[in-house]
Amino acid sequence: MTRYLLAAAAALLPFAPLTARAEVDPAKAHAVIGMLRAYGCTLNEAQTGLFMSDMGTTPEEYQEVLADAVARGFATGDASVMGGVTLDADFCTLDQAPSADALLVEVMRYNDCQLEVSQVPTLLMPLGFMPETFRPAVQGALGDGRVVRTSDTLLTLSEAACHPAM
Repeated sequence: MTRYLLAAAAALLPFAPLTARAEVDPAKAHAVIGMLRAYGCTLNEAQTGLFMSDMGTTPEEYQEVLADAVARGFATGDASVMGGVTLDADFCTLDQAPSADALLVEVMRYNDCQLEVSQVPTLLMPLGFMPETFRPAVQGALGDGRVVRTSDTLLTLSEAACHPAM
């Protein structure tokens, strides 16, 4: 019996970080991710030191935000190394993303798989979205089923888009 319990516990361990990850302060995450986006989606070690106070984070908080982004598949690199993380192109800005709808979906995925109309100016405008780029991105993602219109003011991701296989 003990052997079966140990096997069951071992089988569940790989999934623990998905449900038990530390909560990252959304304001600090927004500041860190925004600063990386402003500088080409990565900061070197010297830039990290220069901008730490502008981001309003401690080195530990900075690393926590980026470790979370790496763990969730939005960035690559080593968060324990200052300047060691780069945001993925489809989570960076409209200039770096492969397409506007890919960026929209990744931003929504990071935002708990949803987007309220009131969040568009804060979450998408700084990434280069304008009405002429936002509407086609939404239509493309609605058209292929990645995004679902939940109400007049809320878009949500489909289950497959919200939890892609990594």
